[in-house]
Amino acid sequence: MDLFLPTFIIVACMVGMMIPGFIVGKCKLLESNNKTLPALLLYVAQPFMIVMVFTEKEYFPEMLGNILWMLLFSAVVMIVVLAIAFFLFRIKGPTDDKKMLTVSSVFSNSGFLGIPILRAMFPGTPAALYCAVFVVVFNILIWTVGAYIMSGEKKYVTFKKAFLNPPTIALVVALPLFFFNVQFNEHLANSIALLGGMVTPLAMIIVGLRLSSMKFKEVFAGWWLWICNVFKLFAAPLITFLIVFWLPIDAMVKTALVVIMAMPCSTLPLVIAEVIGRDGTPSVRAQLTSTILCILTIPLIVLITGI
Repeated sequence: MDLFLPTFIIVACMVGMMIPGFIVGKCKLLESNNKTLPALLLYVAQPFMIVMVFTEKEYFPEMLGNILWMLLFSAVVMIVVLAIAFFLFRIKGPTDDKKMLTVSSVFSNSGFLGIPILRAMFPGTPAALYCAVFVVVFNILIWTVGAYIMSGEKKYVTFKKAFLNPPTIALVVALPLFFFNVQFNEHLANSIALLGGMVTPLAMIIVGLRLSSMKFKEVFAGWWLWICNVFKLFAAPLITFLIVFWLPIDAMVKTALVVIMAMPCSTLPLVIAEVIGRDGTPSVRAQLTSTILCILTIPLIVLITGI
């Protein structure tokens, strides 16, 4: 119960950053399909956020084991949850919409929202650092298994994007700095923090822009969308909790995994939909609705699991 109210305030404040984007979109000052802001988010803000969370922590030898556990169980958790979602969304036959919702219901907004929320919830701990490790596994799986589920064709399984993407490259840069406890001078550290700190505002402004171009009735319509939201925001983190609860690993690793899986839907299914030439509207609606609902669901997951 101790973390419920602080978590609610943290998530509400971060998600509330979508309001300026919504207003700007409604005033037609920016187009909802603007590609400049997503590019800045993906290629500038997120890599600097990953470098920041690694360089602001001091490395201790026991942390290497936790990083390796995080790599392993990030993959285990996502594969198990994805397998359950795959069979759930095959009810009454597969459709393109359900394929997209299958992927959306599993892959969390771990980089753009997960890292900032964990950093705010557990200041001074390596929780955000473990989330950065999760993001790398996430990218590998969504561009391979996720792309195959959405397309049904192996030609869209993009190993280049799975391994050569901004978060993975940022991790390759950050890990040596972390292991050797490299400390930047104050001015350089502040510059990295400012660039990395753009992640949440940019991500939420983009969500607000997308929301401004849609009618609320359209955004929340459809049974399968609600099934996706319930599965993503409740079932996925609770399944994760059941998987990791009994494991003899660091408590912060387990906590980070549960909180990450409670994050709203990722934006990457929309990107994959564009790559394979499909309508990405279901992914957009899943991201928008889950982002709004997570203001309540993330604190509830924290309360239910007692993390």
